[in-house]
Amino acid sequence: METLSRDTPPKNLSPQQKQVEEVQTIEQIRETDSQEKDLEIQEKNEQIEQLQKEISRLNQDISESHSLIESMENTLKSQLSEQTKESEQNKFQELEEVRKKLEEAEEEAGRLRTTLIDLHKKLETKDDELIRQRSLDVRGELAEAR
Repeated sequence: METLSRDTPPKNLSPQQKQVEEVQTIEQIRETDSQEKDLEIQEKNEQIEQLQKEISRLNQDISESHSLIESMENTLKSQLSEQTKESEQNKFQELEEVRKKLEEAEEEAGRLRTTLIDLHKKLETKDDELIRQRSLDVRGELAEAR
């Protein structure tokens, strides 16, 4: 039997044989086309599989990234909370120191006020004594002058 080509019909064949050959040729073409499509489908399926694996890997990377970001956020929140506590403690200590200095200043002001009152009383007493003494001196001078 001769090898048939798609382009050239067989020679020296009866019409029935020609028809049979044509049908066989069409079937071979269909089979070849079907095999080619099957290969294409298989290649596409392999590509899809590879893409699915890549997507899965990327999803895993994304999940790990989210976990890392969440962990970093928690760490930063914790550090910020600690810094805030330290800052509040420092401010409280500063306020305590200012309060103590204010109390000391009030005590000193009280002592100075007491000292000032004592000095004022002494001054009044000295003034009174000087006035009395001066008065006595003036009386004595007046008495001498008479």
